[in-house]
Amino acid sequence: MLQRIQSLFLFIALVAAVVVHFFPLASYLGEIYYLKFYIYGLRDMAPDPSIPVNNLLVAPLYILNGIAAVLILITLISYKKRIRQLKILRIAILLSIVNLILIFFFYSPKIESVTGARADFLSEAGIYFPLIMLLFL
Repeated sequence: MLQRIQSLFLFIALVAAVVVHFFPLASYLGEIYYLKFYIYGLRDMAPDPSIPVNNLLVAPLYILNGIAAVLILITLISYKKRIRQLKILRIAILLSIVNLILIFFFYSPKIESVTGARADFLSEAGIYFPLIMLLFL
């Protein structure tokens, strides 16, 4: 299964697509809120959690990442059919790009406007995994 370097790249992309679920994408620190933004929702790190944003708002991120991970797995398994592999891979790349666009240009400004907190992406490890996934795809 891992005879080619492309298969190794796909495996690394699959690992990045799975590991992103365990690390926060960004942290939001404001006067009232201290939130961690995961791909599946927001967590309030304060002792009395009162999140002003519904976690169902970020459900498309979770779904898009899950679909991309399944497509990467299908691509990894179908290593003998290269044309089919390329077609599926293009869809996974598109989903990964849409996922990054949603994170940076839709959800982050939305969360910032609702909570009044400022996003900090660079201090969290989770934001690098979608980028690694896109790079290795």
